[in-house]
Amino acid sequence: MLMNIISNAVKYNKEKGVILLSYYEKQVDDRHILFEFHCKDTGVGMSKEFQNHIFEPFTQETSGARSVYGGTGLGMPITKKLIEKMGGTIKLERNFPQLF
Repeated sequence: MLMNIISNAVKYNKEKGVILLSYYEKQVDDRHILFEFHCKDTGVGMSKEFQNHIFEPFTQETSGARSVYGGTGLGMPITKKLIEKMGGTIKLERNFPQLF
């Protein structure tokens, strides 16, 4: 799942762009640990409207995205389903803290 997120960050990044992947580990109880991952990049970005649809199958922001970047629009929906099957959640934050 992380590989899919990172590969999207690479695929849609700008030349000489930056990708930051960080995680936080939180002890939930004696038997469980919660991992929280954050991925931020200097990529091409996406409109606020598209951000509401990023986890829908076959959705890409522009009609030319398949030919320019490759892909099917299934990466993020599949990632979301796998994370949910493992009891986790994934979300896109529009106002991620400034890291660069």
